[in-house]
Amino acid sequence: MRQKKPAGVKKQTHETAPGRDAEIYHLVLENVNEAIAIVQDLKFVFFNPRLSQISGYSAEELTTGLITGFVHPEDRKKVRTNHQLQIKGMKIPVPYIIRLSTKSGDIRWIDIKSATISWNGVPATLNFYTDITERKQAETVLHEANKKLKLISSITRHDIKNQVMALMAYLELCKDSLDNPKELAEYIGKQKEIVDIINSQITITSDFEDMGLNPPLWQNTSKVIRDAVADHPRNDIHVIVNCDDLELFADPLLKKVFYNLIDNALRYGGDRMVTIRFLFHESENTCTIVCEDDGAGISDEDKKHLFTRGFGKNTGLGLYLSRELLSLTGMMVTENGAPGKGARFEITVPKGVYRFIKTL
Repeated sequence: MRQKKPAGVKKQTHETAPGRDAEIYHLVLENVNEAIAIVQDLKFVFFNPRLSQISGYSAEELTTGLITGFVHPEDRKKVRTNHQLQIKGMKIPVPYIIRLSTKSGDIRWIDIKSATISWNGVPATLNFYTDITERKQAETVLHEANKKLKLISSITRHDIKNQVMALMAYLELCKDSLDNPKELAEYIGKQKEIVDIINSQITITSDFEDMGLNPPLWQNTSKVIRDAVADHPRNDIHVIVNCDDLELFADPLLKKVFYNLIDNALRYGGDRMVTIRFLFHESENTCTIVCEDDGAGISDEDKKHLFTRGFGKNTGLGLYLSRELLSLTGMMVTENGAPGKGARFEITVPKGVYRFIKTL
């Protein structure tokens, strides 16, 4: 029995349907978030604009040479082998992941889904490339953070255990000094200092206990610094922040780093310090964030141990943990101030971990 065509549905004709379909396909290819390409004989023979956006290469450059020229050297064999296997009709792991070398020198992680097709009568592969760089960065950060957290936990237990042993020793000395009030008061004072150190160690490690537990994210540097400033009772110290539009890809605890830099300046800047300044400058492949003050500065001898665990007049953990947190996304911190002329901390940020976003 012939089925009746539903009312309101127009019959498509060969004269009109292909044109509409072509227009839709064109819009999809132009706007989809994935790069789509047809590869034949290890060369791009067709691709959408997204491939140029991800790689940084122009359409003309992408059609020059083999596709392996745009792939990280360690992944070229994988790309070549998978393409050849597919052309022969054999199965490959789908999806598979490679590293793309962009024109600017960056490395982008690419998830590839691929299928075998015929292009102008010759076997080819239809590839869908998804940029998963931020996901891979987050996975790496979480892996590294897990190792660092285990180390920090072990270190903290060790340090507190040492302090408790010292506390027990002073308690024993107190027993032998009950008839010597002056000596007894001195030992009790030492015990109070130890308790304060233990309390500070617990406080600062609790501040960093979530380091790496959440994936890194893009954060406005000026806002993060100003939030850290707001958490500090800085009295009459003037803090200048000149980092507008700069964003960092960092652990959500990034504010703790700037808090510790400010705290270090307030503790050791001395009476002469009146200003703390944050600024940045960009070079060819890096961006450097500077935290400088006009205080007493740091001696050459202290510079050698500044980021060493346990060094300092307080817990000796603040700068150490700040350095560890920054390293999760490849950032490094050093101190390059001149003794007697103020401290100058410099955070070096590699390409791909910073960007500039215009704010209204």
